[in-house]
Amino acid sequence: MLHGIYDRIITGGIILLFLLLLVGTLTFTYLVSRPLAKISSAVGVFDYESDFEIKERKHMSDEFDMIYEAFRKSSALLRKTIDEYKYNEELLKSIINAADDLIFYKDTKNMYLGGNSAYEKWLSKSIDELIGKTDNELYPPDIASYHVKTDKQVVEQKRTILVEERFQKNNGNFVILQVKKSPFYDKDGNVKGVVVVARDMTMIKEMEQSLLTLNSTLEKRVEDKTLELQKSNEILEEHIVDLEILNSKLMRTRTEALQAAQARSNFITGISHELRTPLNAIINFTDQVIEDFDEMLEDKELQEDTKKFMQRVLVNSRHLLNLINDLLEFTKAEAGKIDYKIEEYDLNIIAKMAYNNTYSLLNGTDVKFNLKLCKTPLMAMVDSRRFLQILLNLLSNAIKFTQKGMIELRSFEEEGHAIVEIEDSGKGIPKDKQSTIFDPFIQVNSTDNGTGLGLGLVKRMCDDMDIKISFTSIENEGTIFRLVVLK
Repeated sequence: MLHGIYDRIITGGIILLFLLLLVGTLTFTYLVSRPLAKISSAVGVFDYESDFEIKERKHMSDEFDMIYEAFRKSSALLRKTIDEYKYNEELLKSIINAADDLIFYKDTKNMYLGGNSAYEKWLSKSIDELIGKTDNELYPPDIASYHVKTDKQVVEQKRTILVEERFQKNNGNFVILQVKKSPFYDKDGNVKGVVVVARDMTMIKEMEQSLLTLNSTLEKRVEDKTLELQKSNEILEEHIVDLEILNSKLMRTRTEALQAAQARSNFITGISHELRTPLNAIINFTDQVIEDFDEMLEDKELQEDTKKFMQRVLVNSRHLLNLINDLLEFTKAEAGKIDYKIEEYDLNIIAKMAYNNTYSLLNGTDVKFNLKLCKTPLMAMVDSRRFLQILLNLLSNAIKFTQKGMIELRSFEEEGHAIVEIEDSGKGIPKDKQSTIFDPFIQVNSTDNGTGLGLGLVKRMCDDMDIKISFTSIENEGTIFRLVVLK
């Protein structure tokens, strides 16, 4: 019996549960589904304008008022966003179209997406004709292939490249473009295509080429003018050098002329004195002899005085004769009229004669006269008389300028040549005078006696007989004259 009651309770509970579920379903349908149906119906009757403004609402419930307000605000925000987008789009389009450069862009499949008005004008096609087409449809195969290759490089490497391209337009003219290709991306950083900015460099390149040509021409002209100026400068420098040389020669000639004039003046003064002195002595001594002539015959002492006077007359006469002979010989040498009889002769014999002729001049002095001759005959080709004259002149100078010490005349053979030297321990020749001692009319000191022709005449005769004459001299120590004669 209890079991039957329990069964009835369970069955009643199931029925009650079923009734509750039924009631809940009906309530949910009334409370939820019905309002949703109303919202759906209301949304379906909304009248939107093109700017997303909600036109009107009718018979809306409070719940829908809230949804309506949300839709209205969303619509206003959406409308503002679209307006800004359109403004920015127009602004960007205006900026792009204002550019003189050619601007266009393509997707990753090389399909044209758009471009600016400059590109339209340059290509002589509208942008609408380009959109949706590829380079293979617009350009010859070689050009299209090049574009595809560079676009691919930009996309794959995700970097900007700058290239220079040369195209032939439909009218046949070639143009040069400087092209900059850059990738553009979506919001996730994926490359979506390529933006191309190209600048027509044809005129600039032509100007550059013209400038290069002009520059090359100018450089050539400058180079030619520079070479011309260099040549002119070289010629001018040569002329300047020639003028400097000529001026130097003129200055040297002028100096030599002045020196020669001074030397001639000194020579005239000196020769006048040299001639006057022995002539006065000759006149005075002769006059004295004539005046005392009668008394002299009876007076032995007077005879001795007269003999001395006559000896002095003889010495002065010989000196005067030597002066005159020097003048005559120099005049002949200047005129090239000295006669030479060149023959083989023993220089030792000539040296011995010169020694004998001058030895007595040193009597009563403190000067020792040495003679050192080659032990064998020293044969050479000379004019014996002129060579003797050379030795006498050199020995005369040595005797004149040596107050004490020694004079040596020596001969020897050296390296196949005959050598004759005259050495003295006299006052020597100053360094500043050594370069001019062979010049005519030149004397080492203005106080020296003589004509100044002796050494000049010696040099001339040595040159004529092919004899090399040289000397070494130290002031206040002495001088060595050296004659080198061909054997």
